Amino acid sequence: MLALWVALCFALAAFVHTTAGFGSALVAMAILVPLIGLAASAPLVAMVVLPLQIIIVWRYRDLLDFKAVRVMIAMLLVGTPIGIWGIAWLNEPLLLSLLGIIILAFVLYTALSKQQRTVNVHQKWLIPLGIFAGILNGAYNSGGPLIVMAFKSRNDTPDVFRVNLQMTFIFGTIIVILSHLLNGNITPDALRFFVIALPAMVVGFGAGQIVARHLNQQIFDWIVLGLLVILGFKLLLS
Repeated sequence: MLALWVALCFALAAFVHTTAGFGSALVAMAILVPLIGLAASAPLVAMVVLPLQIIIVWRYRDLLDFKAVRVMIAMLLVGTPIGIWGIAWLNEPLLLSLLGIIILAFVLYTALSKQQRTVNVHQKWLIPLGIFAGILNGAYNSGGPLIVMAFKSRNDTPDVFRVNLQMTFIFGTIIVILSHLLNGNITPDALRFFVIALPAMVVGFGAGQIVARHLNQQIFDWIVLGLLVILGFKLLLS
């Protein structure tokens, strides 16, 4: 029965991630932690999400904006060591609450603004958001929402948004998996659940692709903003 719940969890997580471009960890961790605990869930989610991210990049590879992704990854490379080095001096509750406020403010601004945002106007935001995301990733593995905000502010089409996001996420996910590997968190049980989860992830990806093809820009935007609201409140309440 536990194996079935794990499979269903990752099918749903992959469906959400494929449709919106992110959100798999939010869904999977909420379901898995009560079932198998935090220590087992964290490495398992990273291991399953990585192939999903690679599949999405391959699916939309012709739309990948290398310039935007290159800038974001470079800024993550700058910020991540700062976060790792400064973890002992950083105030975790304060930083994560601040991140939650920033996310909710971004959602409010985006929802209420009637301006036509363009790539050129918001390209500059990739640099500070990328560095801050790197710091949070290095310290608390929590930089994902800022990366979503950075690419969402570019006003790209849903498919371009998805592929740029995945290419950037791959970098962070690999770091997370290596960290768990070095810390001995990838256990035989995690590998067993990984084998169970992979086919379910593929099913979720296929279902997400079907839905994604029928989403217009407005509906897609509201899905992304809705997930960001959930993330924002989760960070504020954590």
